[in-house]
Amino acid sequence: MGVRFPPDLRDEDQPHLGLLSETPIRPIFILGLHRSGTTWLYESMAATFGLGSVTLHEVFCFPRLLARQLEGRASEDQAEIDAYLTEHGLATRGIDDIGLSHATVEEYGWILQRYGGSLKVTPRTKRVLDRLIQKVQHQAPDAPAVLLKNPWDTSNAATIAELYPEAKFVFIARDPVRIAQSQYKNSLIFGGADVHFLMMLMQGFWLGRFVIGCQRLLWRLLGQHLYSRITVRWILGDVSKELAGYRAAYAALPAERKIEVTYSELSGDPSATLTRVGEFLGFAPDPSALAAVTPRVRAGPLHPQIERVAVRFRERLERLGLLRTDV
Repeated sequence: MGVRFPPDLRDEDQPHLGLLSETPIRPIFILGLHRSGTTWLYESMAATFGLGSVTLHEVFCFPRLLARQLEGRASEDQAEIDAYLTEHGLATRGIDDIGLSHATVEEYGWILQRYGGSLKVTPRTKRVLDRLIQKVQHQAPDAPAVLLKNPWDTSNAATIAELYPEAKFVFIARDPVRIAQSQYKNSLIFGGADVHFLMMLMQGFWLGRFVIGCQRLLWRLLGQHLYSRITVRWILGDVSKELAGYRAAYAALPAERKIEVTYSELSGDPSATLTRVGEFLGFAPDPSALAAVTPRVRAGPLHPQIERVAVRFRERLERLGLLRTDV
């Protein structure tokens, strides 16, 4: 829990912000629940359409992205990140098999939290997000837009749409039972395994670190069995709440500003799904990048703890009008 990377950096970009005065703000937001496939969709869209993206480099080096770029030293920061990950044996995110490097895509919420005080887009944190978008665009001037994802903002689409009137939104929906299963597996990691990478992302975020600390304490005090039963109950309630927020957020946006894909569509036929997204956004896909996105069907057995509650959970969602059969 004592991770001290990345270090606190002074704002080296302040003298260079005038360079961003003509840099456009063209965001595209991916919205979806945690563990619904947002990262895979992000990686696929960024590569297929040549979009600017937020990576670990931006998360860890946000205050000096411009300065390092102008000095020709951005690669030094990137190499430092990669060296730290290698030194600490952090080959993947730990919660899945996504590999870690300075180029791994990440959530903008970590930057908003560290430099704006909230994980979500608000009128107050907009200034931070504006700077982030412009810095990413400045680093990738040929990119047609900057792609952003942050599951914390899934129910916040109406506010984001008002703050960014030209923004487009790509929603991704997944079977809520599978979402609950994936979140449950994460909870086992948070409670009893190494969370070094998460602590890196939470540098300066005391509330997030406190929550993880409480989970680890519960694991030690109650044991895995009781911890699991308590965690499953909490996760099912949270997924229900977030799913309701997702539905309300999607309904709040006009048709011309949103598109929805499902995890089953993306995993079954990524080429067709991404082509459809490109048509909505007005972007032509790069053929080789599109061909490189291969199907990724994940339909293994449910964890026994989730299997135990799956039927009741689906019945609950049906009563709430939240159950779908096409995800």
